[in-house]
Amino acid sequence: MILLDYPIENKDGDKLRRAPLAKKVAELVASFSGKESFVIGIEGVWGSGKTSFVNLILNNLKEDPNLIFVNFNPWNFSGQNELITDFFSTVLSKIEPFTSDKDKLKKVKSIISKLTKKSEIAISPEINAFWGLVNFKANDLFKLSKGEKTLEEERADVDKLFNGLGKKVVIVIDDIDRLDIEETRLVMKLVKMTANFPNTVFLLAYDRKQVSEKLGDKNVGEEYLKKIISNIKKREIEIKELIIRTQLKKSIMDYKSVNPHVSIAEKMIKLGMPVSAGTLIEYYIAETNDKKSLIRDKAKLPGEKGLYNIEYYLKNQILPAVENIMEVFKIDVNELFDGKKQMKLGEF
Repeated sequence: MILLDYPIENKDGDKLRRAPLAKKVAELVASFSGKESFVIGIEGVWGSGKTSFVNLILNNLKEDPNLIFVNFNPWNFSGQNELITDFFSTVLSKIEPFTSDKDKLKKVKSIISKLTKKSEIAISPEINAFWGLVNFKANDLFKLSKGEKTLEEERADVDKLFNGLGKKVVIVIDDIDRLDIEETRLVMKLVKMTANFPNTVFLLAYDRKQVSEKLGDKNVGEEYLKKIISNIKKREIEIKELIIRTQLKKSIMDYKSVNPHVSIAEKMIKLGMPVSAGTLIEYYIAETNDKKSLIRDKAKLPGEKGLYNIEYYLKNQILPAVENIMEVFKIDVNELFDGKKQMKLGEF
């Protein structure tokens, strides 16, 4: 007897009775709403039915008018540049019919090319941590040349485009384990760093063992992150390495809210320093006796004496840079930050 290895398309062929679980996952996808993307990993060895399970999930969602589906096959492309280009071309082509602001879509297309170049974050000159996806060097993490927009600022238009859709985007990437080492790393970087857009859900199907082998030992990333955390907690990293640089977009009189960089700009004016739209503002976040004080009240000029705020840099600078990519591989970053294992429901 010949057994054909074709994935099933709906619950009629579900001999393994996975349809109820697929329905639960579909409900999770349909109910998701967030400022960042949400990743669901479908793990299993070759032939275990990953694609069939993905099909069962999508079958539950296909009639939902609030969803846009993108099926991306990364193994169809021969090189990294082609993979990146086609990923965004595929996504944008799917959302274009639902985008009323064509000028914004055009602007986003130009920004997308920059995101693929700027999404690599730096914290170490000698080690490529987190499977080579994130290069760590503390002073570069906050570095910004005069006149250059930050990645966050350029992403604002992209985020507005996705938020303005009024729909969720579901991106399916199957057979990730078929990719080579560099392509596998690139896909993971795309998923949780470059393409981390609002109201976007990724369904990833892969053989965990094969992908882990291609990405390298996760302990390298974990141990190096522990070292960075330890150095910050002990204040072994100098303040000059943690300077935050932000460019004023307009006159400080036009800012409706006083953010840290606006607060510093006001302080610079009082000190007789020239400040206008386009001025590069440099500061660090310091410890204060009042734990409830606002972040803007903790901002200090680079030359001002003080101790940098450990909690701020860990939770607002380091954590956002690594949390999502670690999540893909089920590494609890909070455990690394707190230095103790988080209790799971069944362990109480």
